[in-house]
Amino acid sequence: MFSGSGSCLRKSYRLNNAIRINAVLFIATTTTIGKCLNFLGRENTILAGMTFLTIQQMGLAYITTINNPVRFLRISFIVQAIGGIGSGANSVASMALLIAVSKKEERDRNIGLFEAFTGLGFMTGPLVGSFLYTVGGYIMPFAFSGSFFIICFPFVAYQLVKQKRESKIVE
Repeated sequence: MFSGSGSCLRKSYRLNNAIRINAVLFIATTTTIGKCLNFLGRENTILAGMTFLTIQQMGLAYITTINNPVRFLRISFIVQAIGGIGSGANSVASMALLIAVSKKEERDRNIGLFEAFTGLGFMTGPLVGSFLYTVGGYIMPFAFSGSFFIICFPFVAYQLVKQKRESKIVE
């Protein structure tokens, strides 16, 4: 895919930068969102984060169709940046919402469960992704997770609105 001028090392470095931007923007977003979450709203931030993550996953599925190495790196950089922002927004807003809806005596347990299931996702994600890659190639893990976000979005939105209406959230 990356035939042409320049060394493999330089191309690898550029691709690593496209991937690295995800982590950089995750860090920047978590600190920024943390400061203005009350203004943005937890629910809105979670939905925006899910939207950004859906765009990232579908974008990563799309890049398999790009043969131009410059365009490939640019779109990789953009979709990884979008994913970093979405992940950062979701991370902060989800934890804030979890704390807000948890009774004080159950809060520590709920945070522990949240983190345990996050770890479980880190353990099972590569296994599921590898299986999907084997079945459908590079596009399949990203198309699957992007589609999963799209399917879950209405349910998550409904639950967030319902939670807000029931006023269980302590502001």
